[in-house]
Amino acid sequence: MSADCDIPRPRTQHAAVACGTKSEPKSEMFVFGGHASPTLRLNDCWILKAPNNALDVTWQRVEGDKDVADNEHSAIGAPLPRANMGHTLFEGKIYIYGGHGGHNYERKAFDDIYSFDLETQTWHQYEPVQQAQPPPVGRGGNSIFVLDHKLYSYGGWNCDSQFTNLIVFNL
Repeated sequence: MSADCDIPRPRTQHAAVACGTKSEPKSEMFVFGGHASPTLRLNDCWILKAPNNALDVTWQRVEGDKDVADNEHSAIGAPLPRANMGHTLFEGKIYIYGGHGGHNYERKAFDDIYSFDLETQTWHQYEPVQQAQPPPVGRGGNSIFVLDHKLYSYGGWNCDSQFTNLIVFNL
């Protein structure tokens, strides 16, 4: 797909979150990452604009994002290419935790947390604070949500295990 295309390439196992403006809170959908093929994971960022009661539906690439070599780092600091990540919307930010993928089709189960600020269109990676116990192992296929400024992750899997635990991160 060339850099001047105005729609994202087809994908599966991506993050898709309903969002929008204050006047039209569910008029947009943020799309990140996913699989384009068995050997290609993505980390591009798009917004589908669908104003209420309008037939004009348009795709817009997040400002500064552009096509990069397959399975490579993002042009705007997005997480490494991945699919199956947990994702949720909280206070104007899309949170991403975990997923499977990596640089050059690395088969990694991620344990990182990112947020995408819908207003500034910038990514932020959260650095873990040292704790007495080791951090949770990487996983994908997990569900996440935010409650009382804490990010919760339930379940998921990696090459070694399927998880039924609930993890809490203090934002």
